[in-house]
Amino acid sequence: MHKFQDTRTIYRPSDIINDVRREYGVVMSYQKAWKAKECALEDLMGSAEESYAKLARYCYNMGRINTGSAFFIEKDDENRFRYFFMALGQCVRGFRNAMRPLILVDGTTLKARYGGKLIIATCQDANIQIYSLAFGIVDGENDVAMSWFFTKLREVIGDVENLAFVTNRGQSIINGIVEVFPEAHHGYCMHHIQGNLKTRYRGNSVVAFFRRAAKAYSFEEFDKFMVEIDSKSHAAWEYLTEMGIEHWSCASVLTPAQEDKLFKTLDVAGKLESFPRTHAVAVAMHRGLPPHTLCSVYYMTDYWRAAYAETIFPVPNEVEWEVPDHILPLNNLLPPAVGPRTSGRTRTSRIPSTGEFPQPRKCGRCSATGHTRRYCTNQISLHDNVTDV
Repeated sequence: MHKFQDTRTIYRPSDIINDVRREYGVVMSYQKAWKAKECALEDLMGSAEESYAKLARYCYNMGRINTGSAFFIEKDDENRFRYFFMALGQCVRGFRNAMRPLILVDGTTLKARYGGKLIIATCQDANIQIYSLAFGIVDGENDVAMSWFFTKLREVIGDVENLAFVTNRGQSIINGIVEVFPEAHHGYCMHHIQGNLKTRYRGNSVVAFFRRAAKAYSFEEFDKFMVEIDSKSHAAWEYLTEMGIEHWSCASVLTPAQEDKLFKTLDVAGKLESFPRTHAVAVAMHRGLPPHTLCSVYYMTDYWRAAYAETIFPVPNEVEWEVPDHILPLNNLLPPAVGPRTSGRTRTSRIPSTGEFPQPRKCGRCSATGHTRRYCTNQISLHDNVTDV
């Protein structure tokens, strides 16, 4: 029973080999263990081919009990799966009624048999937690696929005033936003930029000054921090300016006239980041004003409750599914075509996004770069005159 003690354990083929040898005294090959695991998973969850064939029926019955939900399935001329988009009505209404008009979009590679790319659109609730808005599965992060995804997203959310997107620097995502949401503001993920600065420009306070520059609303304050970055590392300053400061700086959102008007009154100054500043709260309390009036309504508990007011219902049991005539053509949807497998081992490491610097590997045993502790073969000095071989 030791293999069931930890629910987080990933049962690998090597674990199957060890358990069979320990319990039955039988030695089996890795290939046989891998195939046994695949057969067990198929008996438990069904095959991938069956899942593609059931997709249209699943979506129809999911939408039937969750009103306002949107499901789109795109297929090719051979009736093979191409694209998929899903947005639950409860999430869309929660975004429209109780969320800041800010959408974060990112993608990740699927490691299943038929591959593909999972595209996720999320936002943040009043408690700064992730709030799912829409999902999509496409063949890759390319211009055609991303244009299709953002087109469906626009059909679902409609026109949103002062809409903004935050993404990584993937060119296809950028092109899709420009094409489908030309009026929306587009910013780059601060976490990705900060990670690049940590990788390339270590130990010279560049990251700290970047964070201050990114959060500065005043052009004067922003320029002061950019001068500090330039003095620490001109290469880092060039990196930040070449990507366009309008994509990561709060100061670039305001024109000089707006900035001057913004800082003339204390009441408005207290609303700079939607959260009340300490001095603004003190002045408000002195004047008899409720401090929460200085905070954006998007962070009020009423908006927080409204975001989760509706219940998302699970899909019924398959025996209770309804299958109308208009989805019958998709009843036999085939999985996407899989090209020939390339030589060598399948890549397991993450592919860096556009403009992202790869993180150097550092060994926890010898502190050298280029490898990890698992593959370390360097000699370690135990004492001044003794070497561990």
